[in-house]
Amino acid sequence: MTTSTPTTPSTTMTTHWLPYSLRIWSAVSLVMFLVMTTHQSDAPTIFARYSNLIAFVLLGLLTLTVVTYGAAGYLSRHDSRTEQVDRRLRQWRTIRVVPFLIVGLTGIAVFAVYLFVLGDHLPTYAALRAFLALSILMLALAMLTGGDTSTPPTRKIKIRIIIIGLSIPVLLALFASTIMPPLLKTDEAFTLSMGINLRDFGDTAPLIYKGIYADHYAWGGLWLRGLALWIQVVGEGLAQGRHYILLAGFLATTLTGIATARLYDWATAC
Repeated sequence: MTTSTPTTPSTTMTTHWLPYSLRIWSAVSLVMFLVMTTHQSDAPTIFARYSNLIAFVLLGLLTLTVVTYGAAGYLSRHDSRTEQVDRRLRQWRTIRVVPFLIVGLTGIAVFAVYLFVLGDHLPTYAALRAFLALSILMLALAMLTGGDTSTPPTRKIKIRIIIIGLSIPVLLALFASTIMPPLLKTDEAFTLSMGINLRDFGDTAPLIYKGIYADHYAWGGLWLRGLALWIQVVGEGLAQGRHYILLAGFLATTLTGIATARLYDWATAC
């Protein structure tokens, strides 16, 4: 007589996307907090190092780190809450206008961050702006794909939604780049003069600060030659230079997305 050993069904532990994402963003927020602690303000008021604004930023980053980590722990122990979030997101996406609003408002918010939040003349400021923009994009991606069990998850995001949504910040960028005065501490004139010098004399050095930089300034490349050709065709000016940067950024983003889709898949590219 043979006896069979009873088998117990194997259980697979699955990690819900929301607490998993919150844990990751808690770590990212902590890294950003540590980066900002290296900042030295010009007019410090706190600890002889930080201005009131930077102290507020540090407090906000630390709060975000604690809240996201705590929320991840809470949601990982309460599956009903995560399921409730999934259902609510799916219900919102059934409203036709919601995906358009999410993509459009995301583009406007990212555009506003890079237009109005601090500047990029300091590494810590540049890192903070990148963190804020990436946070907005991750939040939008969660709202667009959270709780979606299709494969890939981004399949339900229609191309027309992305096009219409992104057209809003693009139009705003074109309008703002035409009417705005030179931006503070972004060296727009510095960069534009390099393209003008390359067009007129074949040198890559900027026209301002002349004599400080070598004639064949190393900070150039294909994009600078494209700028020289662009202003040769459309004319020179800050607005024309800004339009070239917008065009170059759009082409770079498009080519990067296509290359990523060819190497991996469209879900990864998105």
